[in-house]
Amino acid sequence: MGGSFDPPHHGHISIAKSFLLSGLIDRLVVIPVFVPPHKSDDLSGYDIRLRMARVAFSGIGHTEVSDLESWLPVPSYSWNTLMHLKRSAAGSVIRVCMGGDSLAEFTGWYRYKDILDQVDLIVAERPGFSRPDLPAEFEGRVTYIKHEPLDISATEIRRMASDGVLSGEYIPEGVIKIISEEGLYRS
Repeated sequence: MGGSFDPPHHGHISIAKSFLLSGLIDRLVVIPVFVPPHKSDDLSGYDIRLRMARVAFSGIGHTEVSDLESWLPVPSYSWNTLMHLKRSAAGSVIRVCMGGDSLAEFTGWYRYKDILDQVDLIVAERPGFSRPDLPAEFEGRVTYIKHEPLDISATEIRRMASDGVLSGEYIPEGVIKIISEEGLYRS
């Protein structure tokens, strides 16, 4: 499961738990993106995002936060990350875990057809979610799991932090501490 995790919040933790509870995976590797090919330059530093992710996911069994993308070529294409994982974990079944919003954008990913040739996708389906019309190459490669999302986003949390109003309701206390110590998201 990849993402910018800027910052990681209870929505990320909730979806991670849904993937693990699905019975489709034995272990979840959370991979903060190093240099995203599609995001702006206003991300917090990688080391801080990695540290926040490690704190946020530390209490979830069978979950590991990996710094893998920090030592792969940039930009951080999922294709490169997945091929490295397949080589280093030979014999393991690798699946990409994502939300429905990512699936809707998947055909825009670098080498998405090649990714589908190599791995299956597990997609967290929220209530009322409309499955996108997908090209034929997705046939048999996507498994949907039920997920009850939390109504929060990293963008909203950054705004709240800018206003000085962060709450453990949306974000783990350890992450709040890092945001405060590092002075993140201040206007």
